[in-house]
Amino acid sequence: EDASLGALSATAITLVETYLDMALVDRQVAIYLDTFSVSGEAQAERWWHGVADGSITELGRATYHVALPIKPVQSIEQVAITVAGGGSVNWGSDNYYLKPGLSPALVRKNGRAWPVPGSTLEGIKISATAGFGPDWNHVPASIRQALLMLVTHLYYNRGDTAAGSVLKESGAAALLAAFKGMRL
Repeated sequence: EDASLGALSATAITLVETYLDMALVDRQVAIYLDTFSVSGEAQAERWWHGVADGSITELGRATYHVALPIKPVQSIEQVAITVAGGGSVNWGSDNYYLKPGLSPALVRKNGRAWPVPGSTLEGIKISATAGFGPDWNHVPASIRQALLMLVTHLYYNRGDTAAGSVLKESGAAALLAAFKGMRL
């Protein structure tokens, strides 16, 4: 039943990556943005319109940090900015650094300005490596154990599980809770 176990393993990996909203093993990803979060002046204008709508800390973070939509991010290989003619230019790594980990962000260095893309749609392409490491030994033990529990549950309960509850029924959700991002 090697083929069946392989398919169940792939399914378990997909379920866990979707549930946690992260990549487990390193892979190359392309992140497309329309624009960098906001420029300092635009953020200041939006933030202080006669009333405080956030903290000073948020204002500073928003002007320097762009949260990346995948986690964890190990490295950024390139940031390409679309120019008005349709080509692209590399925004050098001397302009930014990566805040890696489970809350990754592209951080603009002091004295640098966010470039303005020449396209209003997906004008920024960030090429990055996302995942815990190059192989399964780098994935945290609790996530690996959750995957094993999930594969076992899927194997013994083929088609008998209600939609959406397989992570809870297998016990995997409890092990993954520490990595699940909280949304308010």
